[in-house]
Amino acid sequence: MKLFAGIEIGEQYLKIITADQMGAQPKFTDCIVKRIAGLDDAAITDTIIDVFKKNKYKPTSVALSLPRNFVTVRNLSLPSKDKKELIKMVELHINRIVPYKKEEMFYSYQICGQDERGYSRILVAIVTKEIMRKQMRIIEKTGFPVDSIMFSSEGLYHLILKTSKMKISKEEVYLILDVDTFFTDLIILKGGRLVFSRSISFKNIQLEEKTGRNRLMGDIRQALIIFNSEEQSAKPSQVFLSGAFAEILAPSIEQELEFPVQSVKIPGMDKCLRAKKRTIPKDASVSGVAALFFDNIQRQFSFTLPEIQIRKDLRRRMKELMTIGLGSIYILGVIFFIFLGRQQQNRAYLARLNEQASVIEKQLGEVVHQRKKIKTTKELLAERQIPLFVLFQLQKAVSESVVITNLSIDADNNVVLKGTAQQLSDIFGLTTKLEESKQFKEVETRNTRKRKIKGLELVNFEVKFLAEL
Repeated sequence: MKLFAGIEIGEQYLKIITADQMGAQPKFTDCIVKRIAGLDDAAITDTIIDVFKKNKYKPTSVALSLPRNFVTVRNLSLPSKDKKELIKMVELHINRIVPYKKEEMFYSYQICGQDERGYSRILVAIVTKEIMRKQMRIIEKTGFPVDSIMFSSEGLYHLILKTSKMKISKEEVYLILDVDTFFTDLIILKGGRLVFSRSISFKNIQLEEKTGRNRLMGDIRQALIIFNSEEQSAKPSQVFLSGAFAEILAPSIEQELEFPVQSVKIPGMDKCLRAKKRTIPKDASVSGVAALFFDNIQRQFSFTLPEIQIRKDLRRRMKELMTIGLGSIYILGVIFFIFLGRQQQNRAYLARLNEQASVIEKQLGEVVHQRKKIKTTKELLAERQIPLFVLFQLQKAVSESVVITNLSIDADNNVVLKGTAQQLSDIFGLTTKLEESKQFKEVETRNTRKRKIKGLELVNFEVKFLAEL
């Protein structure tokens, strides 16, 4: 059974969610939150390994949620509508947005529409390579490589679209607030797109006090002022609230900001927690991790590292090679059984000939003449058995990493094999097995040549030997 795992490594908590089904209605099987404040990378890796080992989890796919406070998000207004021009403009603006060199960061962006001047509105998300590779190292040292990475704000946007009880209108503006331990992710949706995001640094434990709630309300107002300076008369019609302290915070938002509030519940999560007898710390939010499992929505931001893409390509190509190899073995097997059936028919025919020869020998006494016929028949059958014997022996000698593309046998029983292998060692293994057979003599490798097919290195070879029964 397939098992999918979503992981988020934050400053305070390690969050792991598993599910045996992804899509519009994922089936969550577990949710584990561990405190990791003060632990180094090796200790966090050990914690993940311990979780998987204790629960006997071997995920077939691992996705990483990138916390919002690790990502820098900025809005740009650029004087062009051409996508090629916008790519160049964004590259020029990146170094002005953050104090990092271009080779020290990953970035992704989306076009959010045009303003009244006809300029393109761009939302840019930036994360340093140091953060990305650190998180990747922590997970990959567990032995389960990361297959995909999602920016948590975009994940929350997908979560709202899939779980909201009300219809999301492209004409309205919506505010999403996800309250986590040390920050609150403020997201604004407009036109069915994520158009604005701010990470508000704030210890959510302060929300238990009125002064803390008032301070957060002030930070939210400030973020809305920044957004409204770019979007005239863009007042949110609905607030979606997720994460920690939602019950405490909702009344304050309705009273202070005068926005209707809808709490976001993750479908199936409560059932999963009850089944596993788990609890989520009151100051933690798992919404960003849970959003990883809603994979049927096209992502607007991409943080795919080159090594992840290379790994996916290698898996796909290996799968193709395995399919070709298994198909070849199946065909060779069918051919072998066809020839084997014919051989059985020949044997039955020979038995009938022997019976008739015995009758004729008794009746006519032409013993010498009949023996010559039988000898001739046996010689013909022996010649026909050689190809079958060679195929049978090759089926045992050829490994899954070797594909035979051509087989030829001449009148002197000299056999020439041509094929493709993944490595030279596979060819050496083949010739060794052929030499071990008592019926194959003078085994020699006549030719080897390396070549690349779609970036995958393969070795063409030609092997010759003499078959003797």
